[in-house]
Amino acid sequence: MASNPSICGICSLRQITKVCKYWCPGCEEGICDECKEHHKLLKATRSHEPIPISNYKSLPSFITGIQQSCVYHNEQYQQYCAEHALPICFKCINDHRKCNVTTLEKVTNDFKTSEQFLDLESRLDDLLENIDRIKKDRHSNMTNIEEMKMRLGKEIRQKRVEINKHLDNLEKQLIKDLEEKECQSKDSIQKVLSSVTEKETMIIFSEKSLITIASNNKLKHKMPLGPSYGFDITLIDETTVAITDGKSGQNFGIDIIDIKNQRKIKFIKLPGRTWGITRDHNSLFVCVEGLGIYKVNTSDYATTHVISCNLPTSSYVSVFLDKIYYTTIKIIM
Repeated sequence: MASNPSICGICSLRQITKVCKYWCPGCEEGICDECKEHHKLLKATRSHEPIPISNYKSLPSFITGIQQSCVYHNEQYQQYCAEHALPICFKCINDHRKCNVTTLEKVTNDFKTSEQFLDLESRLDDLLENIDRIKKDRHSNMTNIEEMKMRLGKEIRQKRVEINKHLDNLEKQLIKDLEEKECQSKDSIQKVLSSVTEKETMIIFSEKSLITIASNNKLKHKMPLGPSYGFDITLIDETTVAITDGKSGQNFGIDIIDIKNQRKIKFIKLPGRTWGITRDHNSLFVCVEGLGIYKVNTSDYATTHVISCNLPTSSYVSVFLDKIYYTTIKIIM
């Protein structure tokens, strides 16, 4: 094999550098276009069959590495020793006088017509056919994948349209249901308001009596509070109120009164005089003189001391947005 398969071997011997276009397996060197013409005219190389250099370079290394000349005499192989199973040149014949030697051409011709070669050739044809079929299958797979991608993309877009349509319908239905619920709630509230208006009463509170006046301005109930005095009042529900004792000197606490039946339900005792009172949800908040603010649960009447401070007399309390506000008639120090 030539040291540089890209340079014409014949021209390089003439100190001329030319790019080779062909490769001669028999000469084991590259040749240019000009040398190829001379190559096929010379008697010694007339039988050679040069191949394009691109084809030669694409051959695997185990083929290009095959030695074409005798490693001992640098002569072309022309004979074949059957006993040693190797090609030899004419100078090697002396070493193989007692061997079964035949021409290399005959061996190659016999091999080309042998069953093993024909079987190998058939297998190679089958292999090429299988490779071609695999290539066609892979190309078919690629085409199918592209078609599947387009089909799935179309289905996804269609589903998106359907989902958007469904969401639009769902939005319309929800808004319609919401409007219906709004109307129902307003009607229900209006009925309650009408009912409350019918049963509406006014409670007038003084220190010694509790007076209930109906919506027609007629006296409904008058209930004395003695012997204790009352200071502030708050509604617990439609029929129940809570009253603080104020300046009463006898009992410190809160009276729970049933205004419908005109009777005291319970007295909640506290450690000091009670003044301002208010209700927030299920709790009463009351000002206790000198101690601060207490919370009373309207369910079980349990008391809790929530704010400690020196409250004076006549203090008022209110609750708004989870905050407690109280007023006094003088500054608390």
